[in-house]
Amino acid sequence: MEQNFNNSHDINEAIELLIDKNILYIDNPKTLFFYQKGQIKACGQHFHMTLSVEDFKNIYPNSLFYLLEITDENVDFLKDEEYYRWRHK
Repeated sequence: MEQNFNNSHDINEAIELLIDKNILYIDNPKTLFFYQKGQIKACGQHFHMTLSVEDFKNIYPNSLFYLLEITDENVDFLKDEEYYRWRHK
């Protein structure tokens, strides 16, 4: 994950982005965030938790959030096609 500090978001912007179905992350500790069914899911290497928006604000008030951008170069479509072909035999 490459960071561009010009593209960082504060807690209020982060909440809006999450509600709009974006995936965000913080770097320390590396944690991904997404919004599902009115709650914010947080996933780290050794943990996962579900937070209310209010709890999210209280736990991460001064954090800088970054938009996770998934590009085609991160996905090997040929490998996926091969897997599904094998799986459905």
